[in-house]
Amino acid sequence: MDSHADAERTGQRYHLLRQIGLGGTGIVYRAYDRLAGQFVALKRLTPPGNPYGHFRFTDDSDQDVRLVIAREFSVLASLRHPNIISVLDYGFDRSGQPYFTMELLEGAKTLLTAARSQPEQAKVELVVQVLRALAYLHRRGVIHRDLKPDNVLVIGDQVKVLDFGLALSRDRSWDNAASTSGTLPYMAPEVLKGLPADERSDLYAVGVMAYELFADHHPFASDRLDIVEYAHAIQTRVPDFGSVDISEPLAHVIARLLAKHPENRFPTARAVITALSRATGMFVPVETSAVRESFIQSARFVGRENELRILQGALEETAHGLGSARLIGGESGVGKSRLLSEVRTHALVQGMVVMQGQVEETRGGYQPWRDILRWLALLVEPNNLEASILRTIVPDLGRLLGKEIAEAPEIAPQHAQQRLFDTVTAMIQRLSRPLLIVMEDLQWASAETLALFLAMARAIAERPSVLLGSYRSDEEPRLPTNLEGIQLIRLSRFSQKDIEQLSSSMLGEAGSDAAVVELLQRETEGNAFFMVEVVRALAEEAGQLESVGQVGLPDRVFTGGIQRILRRRIERVAPEDRELLRLVAVAGHQVDPAILPALAPQQHISIWLTACADVTVLEIQDGRWHFTHDQLREAVLDSVPDVERAALHRQVALAIETTYEDLTDQAGALAYHWSKAGNREHECRYSSIAGRQAAQRFSNAEAITYLRRALELTETSRITIMYELSRVLTAVGDWLAASDVLRQTLDRTPDSVEEQRSQGYCLRLLGYFLITHQGQYEEGYARLATAQDIFLKLKEASGLLLVNSTLGHAKLSQGDYAASLGYFEKQRALASEIGDQRGISDAVRNIGHVHAQQNDLKPALACFEQSLEISTALNDLRNIAANHGSLGVLYANSGDIRHALDHYLLQLDAFQRIGDSSGYANSIIAIGSLFRLLGDHAKALSYCAHGLETCVRLDDQLGVSIGLIYMAESYLDMRRYDDGQTCAALAIAVARRLQRAYHLAGYLTTSAQLSLAQQEYHAAQQSVAEIMELANRLGSRSIQFTARLLDIQVRYALGGLTRAAAVEQLQGMSGSWSDREQEADLHYVLWQIDKGQAAARQAAAALYRELYGSSPRDAFNRRYHEITNETLPQQPQFPQLLDILPAKPVDLPTLLKSTERWTNQLG
Repeated sequence: MDSHADAERTGQRYHLLRQIGLGGTGIVYRAYDRLAGQFVALKRLTPPGNPYGHFRFTDDSDQDVRLVIAREFSVLASLRHPNIISVLDYGFDRSGQPYFTMELLEGAKTLLTAARSQPEQAKVELVVQVLRALAYLHRRGVIHRDLKPDNVLVIGDQVKVLDFGLALSRDRSWDNAASTSGTLPYMAPEVLKGLPADERSDLYAVGVMAYELFADHHPFASDRLDIVEYAHAIQTRVPDFGSVDISEPLAHVIARLLAKHPENRFPTARAVITALSRATGMFVPVETSAVRESFIQSARFVGRENELRILQGALEETAHGLGSARLIGGESGVGKSRLLSEVRTHALVQGMVVMQGQVEETRGGYQPWRDILRWLALLVEPNNLEASILRTIVPDLGRLLGKEIAEAPEIAPQHAQQRLFDTVTAMIQRLSRPLLIVMEDLQWASAETLALFLAMARAIAERPSVLLGSYRSDEEPRLPTNLEGIQLIRLSRFSQKDIEQLSSSMLGEAGSDAAVVELLQRETEGNAFFMVEVVRALAEEAGQLESVGQVGLPDRVFTGGIQRILRRRIERVAPEDRELLRLVAVAGHQVDPAILPALAPQQHISIWLTACADVTVLEIQDGRWHFTHDQLREAVLDSVPDVERAALHRQVALAIETTYEDLTDQAGALAYHWSKAGNREHECRYSSIAGRQAAQRFSNAEAITYLRRALELTETSRITIMYELSRVLTAVGDWLAASDVLRQTLDRTPDSVEEQRSQGYCLRLLGYFLITHQGQYEEGYARLATAQDIFLKLKEASGLLLVNSTLGHAKLSQGDYAASLGYFEKQRALASEIGDQRGISDAVRNIGHVHAQQNDLKPALACFEQSLEISTALNDLRNIAANHGSLGVLYANSGDIRHALDHYLLQLDAFQRIGDSSGYANSIIAIGSLFRLLGDHAKALSYCAHGLETCVRLDDQLGVSIGLIYMAESYLDMRRYDDGQTCAALAIAVARRLQRAYHLAGYLTTSAQLSLAQQEYHAAQQSVAEIMELANRLGSRSIQFTARLLDIQVRYALGGLTRAAAVEQLQGMSGSWSDREQEADLHYVLWQIDKGQAAARQAAAALYRELYGSSPRDAFNRRYHEITNETLPQQPQFPQLLDILPAKPVDLPTLLKSTERWTNQLG
């Protein structure tokens, strides 16, 4: 068998290894479940009597059949009993064939083999276990219909009933032919006559097996008989007990099981257990859960027809390639989960892949997405980059995919989260099958979970996918405002008509009685969960469901209302089982079976789970145990006195620590439980670990919460925690908050070497903020000097590298090239000393920037190429991208547009390979700047707009500001001044938010130029005044020159300077600047103010011609033409570049409006 082909047909999750069973309803395989990492038994259902056939679902009626099968599978998957094999998963494969998986029983024996040579008591116990399984099945409305020794396996002394290929509901009607299916020697007489199977036909099969256990042969057929002969035999022959060595009472029980007519048999499996107990004198406990639960739990879906119709419509739209996202809100108990369960069933029937996540109060970050991402990774094989990114969220991804997964390429922390989102959405886009994703209880979701939910909602609009989320509107009413653009479906309480329908579904005719409906309306006000609880309480009081309403109804169900009803349900759990239930409630909504043995070492866990399921306090869904409703969990918690809660949380925390070797993944839960236990030391330790782990998984908001909490709890190691917190705040772009945290470290005295080291890094980062964002060089240099002293004392080479790099860039921004070069040389020497190749690469590139700033192009080019060579040898993609960017800028400034373009394209490739969407967008903007230099403003605007649109989506504030200012400069050249001012104003607002003084000075310069062109001189004057203040603060000679030149033009325009005074001041500036472009601009302005300045005219023309010769910018050509009325040769254009942009152009007015809204939201 080609296992890979079959694995694909079952959704890539299962590798089918070999056939281990064949029956009338399908084939059973030994399979490996890649998702769960375990071997399972997978049964592929086939039409009755044709194990190698296929179901053929073609018309609408067949769709109804698939729906019935899916619902039946859902029932089977919810069954959990010690004597029933667990159904783990189910669905339809690619060809639409139904399948389900079960636990694989290794080394099991069939019932007859296991019973051989056993004493009578042991044989009776085996039969009783079969009967217990049947009692459980029957009260859930499930008839097995194919009981035989091969379907009853024994491991040790425990029976497991299996093979549910025919074990479907008593009201099943989708396959008439199946009504006579089963295994011939164990089929009851009435089934052979074509009557439907029921509980008593299952008991007949038990009778046949019981007879075989004690007699070692079949009660009727000694030879292999065909169906006609067998039918005659069971109608005419009487079982012979004369040769069977058993007591007469026991023989009487078996004989009654084998009665020809079903009405002469025992009515229930529980009745048989009681009879066996009396017949053998053995004490055989009988389960006490009521049959009525099967009716209550299987009540039909009512009251949400309109909502279901809307959601079914969304599912159907996937057939046309359309996707949608919806949020389902309503109070607790209103029926959100029931609606989602129904939608899930319909999705499975349509052949969709269904993925589910559950948000928990105690687990934040991306935890709710983990199972979804694991499943996605199996369906869509991730490439190496995608796998490395997903591994941060799915630690066991390597095992899941069966290969080693490398670390994700390094990326700027503020872009890492978006890279994860892009990876997930890209994989969803490649999924070949329609997809339904359900995320429940979003009211508890972390910022990260909501962000990914929103990113998915945007990504699936044009692919066949449906994304659904539910939330409790009574707990988080404002949630929809945080998920803008997602359609909301509000579930209201049931109407009186809905109440009557649900009541009738549970109670039969009594449910439609006006008094019953009125009572339910009064007691529950239409809350679906409350209705079920009230019906259950009424049935307990009346003795049975049918009796509800036949006796007088109370005015109120119970004093204390619904809370009292919930407490009564909890009280149905045996007293000795309630302590573990309290601990599980404290642990969370979902039950972690791994910690249960540590919580209750003396408890038989599987029996305890079954007992809690029997009274419908716990249930299993999709292989996970949880409370049937969170209100039940809350009721359990309410029953715990406040003075005892801390001790319970302590027990849970200790159980987690005992169970798991690696506690990093449990750190968040442990921080929560130790917090509730009142242990500040342990809470602090785990909060710190959880914060670091969250930061590594790009769960920045969660990391901030944990690290702030850790700071509140300790007076030791505070500097280290503060440094970690400041880095996360930096990653989310909150520079001010990061600076505040860093300043708090200044007055602290380190109490360890690690704290000293952390303080050094804090001071380095603070110095960087002060200089880069606030232009406060004096204090910034002081902080860096102190950091340097600490690193020298500790011989911390990494810290010294950072300090020298930061100092070098600071001096470079001030135009102090000699000092800047000195620091970068120190950085290179230190990196060489410790053998840090990446550090050498960084330092060499920095040295290149010093040469480039001085227009010393040849050594700059040599540095950038050397740095690129080192980065390439290291496969350091992030620095490869940085070097190509530096080379692109260098070639652009030198006029070699073709080589500049080549390097920007290589930079694009590097960013794509590390999944840096923000870097990619900024490269697109850089290419747009090349077109601006060439005067092709249409293409310049197109590229910048595409990059800007992405930067806005990614919240890349610096990228947004750069894209906007490039667009403003193009508009300036195009004389579209109003559009230019709109872009410049937005860029300035973002730069102020970022506190980027250097960028702000440049953006204000463009704004001042636009104002001058519009003759709005007072506005220009305001901009110039701020530029001059920034220039003085930054100590930048270049910005000071620009500010002075603009200031003279503005004052002259306003009449504050005469022409002669303006000319005098401009002439005084001439010759003092080494920058040729600035010198050309100075002569140009001088000629503009006084056209009689022939020398200035000639100097400007000569300089622009010279500059154009080395860097053919359109601006140089335009000014040359203005001065000389001549035109310099045009440069070639690059229309083929448009191929790298999306086909759909960006609507610029819409983009600018959305960018303005985005900017206003920044505050």
